[in-house]
Amino acid sequence: ARFTLVGPHRDDAQFLLNERSAAQSGSEGQKRTLAIALKVAQAGFLADAHGSPPVLLIDDVMGELDLKRRGGFLPLLEQARRTGGQVFMTATEENWPREWGGNLQRWWVKDGSIAGATRTKDIQI
Repeated sequence: ARFTLVGPHRDDAQFLLNERSAAQSGSEGQKRTLAIALKVAQAGFLADAHGSPPVLLIDDVMGELDLKRRGGFLPLLEQARRTGGQVFMTATEENWPREWGGNLQRWWVKDGSIAGATRTKDIQI
């Protein structure tokens, strides 16, 4: 069998919170926020490296964040949208970020098929 002994996939990055390992001492919210921040930073790096923003696929993150962390996350997504990026976000709840106003297109799935679509400006948030 062949395998690679060296490379970035073998790196073990460590993140610290108050000089302690985030993996060992961070709360679940802190760990989730750190993971999201890392992905947003990667998206920014890719946008700079390739000259166009990547498509962001976000799976039910809002349900995992408290209000304070949502407040920090949403401006990052808004910035991605303003710079020409596309954001696809899944959610299990009907509430959408009020800050996004009428700039959202919503689809919903029923019995495995796309059941409908509407713009947020047509929906009471």
